[in-house]
Amino acid sequence: MSDISEAHRNALIRWQLADAKMRHAVADELEARNALTKLYFTNPTEGTNNFDLPDGSVLKAKFVNYYNLDKNVLAVQTVQKSLPRPIRDALIKWKPEISVSQYKALEPTYKRLVNEILTISPGRPSFEVVEKKTR
Repeated sequence: MSDISEAHRNALIRWQLADAKMRHAVADELEARNALTKLYFTNPTEGTNNFDLPDGSVLKAKFVNYYNLDKNVLAVQTVQKSLPRPIRDALIKWKPEISVSQYKALEPTYKRLVNEILTISPGRPSFEVVEKKTR
């Protein structure tokens, strides 16, 4: 690794510095966001909340709640079956999700079949520098 070119070394150093700045900026932004919430929105409601600032501008904050169903599919199905059909069909949506490990283990015949309904797109790579262990 000590024989890498200056361009390679500079790219690595640039990434390390940018990564450190980003982590610090994210932490600062979260701290500032929490301070604004505590100061201006003591009793927020879900959705957009406004606070009129002295200069006439408006501080807008969007408060979001995440609605997640119980991971126990049988429990969800039991409740769903208790609801009238039009309500249950509109209320609970089932989202197909693929098991990547099962997909990768498929026989080629089945994999070709599944490939007709599957889109695979690359994610962003993540990096980490692991320091050389000294003995």
